[in-house]
Parts: sequence; structure tokens; C-alpha cells
Amino acid sequence: MLYSQGHFSTGAPLGFQLDSDRGIYPDWVKDGFPRMIAVTFQHPNPYFDDSYAVNSVNVGPYGDAILQELIPEVEKRFRIIRQPWARLLDGGSTGGWESLAVDGVNVYQDKNAFYKEIDWRHEPTINSREVNGQVRQTSEQRNHFELVNGTHGRSGEQIDIWSAVFGPLGEDGISNHYSTSETAR
Repeated sequence: MLYSQGHFSTGAPLGFQLDSDRGIYPDWVKDGFPRMIAVTFQHPNPYFDDSYAVNSVNVGPYGDAILQELIPEVEKRFRIIRQPWARLLDGGSTGGWESLAVDGVNVYQDKNAFYKEIDWRHEPTINSREVNGQVRQTSEQRNHFELVNGTHGRSGEQIDIWSAVFGPLGEDGISNHYSTSETAR
């Protein structure tokens, strides 16, 4: 079972198109190709085309809907192995970082978005890397980049999008930008 996350697409996952020499179809019809079901999610909200597959005061209970309703229903209706080891999760662009989000900033547990506390030292939280592993920018550098564009810029850049989805509402009804404010330090 493959759950594929992405965005900006209403097409089938993996580029699957019947009678096409592109995407997965040519391999899919070969003898011996592993059989699987591939599911893609569409979960738009007022701020973006993707809810980030989480529960949020700003976008609603998407995480619960996907994990507690959609996936169990798919697994009930189709003949599949209903075990965690039989499920794959992948994604591109937004779906890619959703799939790997466990390595980033945990806004509920980390004491600081810019640094990880490891024993007695503070290590910068990495935001992105080059393909060779070289650090492209840290979380702090990414936040400073976005701050030069101003505050309360919902969906202006990536941190603003995350704040609009994950952040609590401020008194003015706009998401608090805790990740780009002095409270992140």
C-alpha cells in the first residue's frame, strides 16, 4: 500500500496513465511486478492546496480525517495487508517534507526552532541541504530571509504557510508567527 502526498495535482499517483509509455504503467502490466494500491490525498484549505495532513486550529482536523477515517476505509474496502510494515509513504515537494517531517522542528516539544540542544551544546537546526549533504541554510537563516518580506504575510513564503497552518490565531485573527518572531529565540 502506497500513500503518496504531493500537491497541485488531480492526477493519479505515480503518473499512472492507462496505455501510456510514461509513468508506472509500462512496468505495472509486466509479469512479476509487485501489486499494490497507490492512494494520493487532496486536502485543500483556505491558505494552501494542502492541509499538511495535520490537525490545526486554522484548517481543521485533517490529520484525524486521514488517519482515522480515510486510511481505515481504504484498507477495509480493498484486499491489502493491514499492517504498518505493509504501508509506504512518499511525497514530492510539500508531500516530501510532510513524509520526512519528523526530522525538522517540533513546535510542540523543541525549546527553540533555531537550535537543537544536544547534551551541553546547541547545534543549528538545518532547514535545507544540497544534494551532496552540504548545508544550504539553517532554520534561523530561513526565518530571517522571510522576515525581510514583512510580517503577517500568510502564504508569502514557506514559513508563513507553515505558520498559517500550524500557528495559533492571534488576537487580531491572524496566525501568530511564532517561528519568525522574537519568541523563536
